[in-house]
Amino acid sequence: MIFGSLQKNPPASLCVDGNVIDTVKCFKLLGINISDDVRWNAHVDASCAEVASRLYFLKILKRSGLSQKDWLCFYKSVIRSVIEYGCVVCHHNLTTAQSD
Repeated sequence: MIFGSLQKNPPASLCVDGNVIDTVKCFKLLGINISDDVRWNAHVDASCAEVASRLYFLKILKRSGLSQKDWLCFYKSVIRSVIEYGCVVCHHNLTTAQSD
């Protein structure tokens, strides 16, 4: 990934010890999606997709007759952890729509 002024006119290829390094637009580092435009759209989209799939399981638990205490435990441990992961890093740069 290339940041800064080289992004407008990138070199043909980057080599380290004779190995060509692939350039990418976005990558995942420690669970946080980082893009070359330094915006959080990729991370927010990936987090929303993950939360949506986990909310489906919460819906199934609700239908199965579990108590509200069990729902809350599932929410805090399985869903909220995904929502809050990395928010210290990116929250101050999110748009209002992304934050919502």
